[in-house]
Amino acid sequence: MANGIKEAYLNQYKDIASQNLNQNRQNLSYTDSPIFQKGYEAWNPTGIGSLTGQNLTLPMVNLAGLAGGFDVSGIANVFGDQTSAAFANKLINPVFSGTATYPEKLKYANVFGHEMSHLGWDYKKPSERINVPGVGIEGDEAFAKSGLSQTDYGGEEQWNYMHDLMYGPRSKYIGEDLSKMFTGLPKGSPQKEKALEEAQGILKDFGKSGMTTYSIPGKDYLTDKGLINKGDLSYTPKAYNEIAWSGLTTPSKQAIGFGINPFEDTKAAGQWYAQQKYKKMSKAKKQAQFQEIVRQGEAAEAAKKKAAADAAAAKQASLQARVTTQANREARRRISQGEGRDYGKTETRASSGWQSSPFNRGGIVDLYKYGGFI
Repeated sequence: MANGIKEAYLNQYKDIASQNLNQNRQNLSYTDSPIFQKGYEAWNPTGIGSLTGQNLTLPMVNLAGLAGGFDVSGIANVFGDQTSAAFANKLINPVFSGTATYPEKLKYANVFGHEMSHLGWDYKKPSERINVPGVGIEGDEAFAKSGLSQTDYGGEEQWNYMHDLMYGPRSKYIGEDLSKMFTGLPKGSPQKEKALEEAQGILKDFGKSGMTTYSIPGKDYLTDKGLINKGDLSYTPKAYNEIAWSGLTTPSKQAIGFGINPFEDTKAAGQWYAQQKYKKMSKAKKQAQFQEIVRQGEAAEAAKKKAAADAAAAKQASLQARVTTQANREARRRISQGEGRDYGKTETRASSGWQSSPFNRGGIVDLYKYGGFI
């Protein structure tokens, strides 16, 4: 039963996310993230923590929030249960009934991804945490989970929103001016009235959901916390510091692009995902990929050797040409001075200097020819 419920939630998410991936600069969804994958695997929708959150915690929190004008759509880690997550009925009912507006679908996708990710973070063991005397020691899971109670520290909520910024689906109306839907149409025409009504309907639907037409997951929280810069949404020095001392394991830090500007298409997350895909690649595919790399390397080496051989041959040809030219020039000079050609002349012992050779007498050297000196 639990698996059936999980699949139903996940399928709704996938359907919604597939319609919004063009708004994610790396074209990634939560399902591409190792954090989400681990969290979804851990989630037990029928466990005591999830049922308590669904039927008790969320209704009580939202009842108390009526006076303050706020509501909570999802919750995770109920009473410290790492398998628990629950979602408000007003969030899930329109989606599962098929009556959800576009903003309601978008909100469901982001809340579901956010809460599942809360269950997927890995923290270092005490012996593995960075400890620099006089500087500081990395936080632990307990400290991260209690982040909401800290004055200027959001704990796990911080990197969960950084995760949202990278993997969450975004509004398809980002960068669009809804007034262009009806601007320029004839005044009082049915076309303009219809376009105006559609634009007002979009704004109304977003207002009901508590979202804006230019909604970017995590943006407002991270900006208010001073963790990303306005405009390009790049990490601030504070963000790097918070992640560095978070106590998260290296893979968890990599999943949120630690050390990488998230505005640059979340390269770190994309590289991490590519690494996971390679690890899951079949042995045959890996072998074929390796053979292709070897083939390309051999081809490059062969081309390098051929280029070197061609260069050597060209150098030799050039040298031979210079020698021939010099010889011809010398021959012409000698002829012009009346000397005969020296081609085909028979070499004799006298002309070859044989008599001065140490082998003139059958290889016996005359040690006394020059007074005992050779």
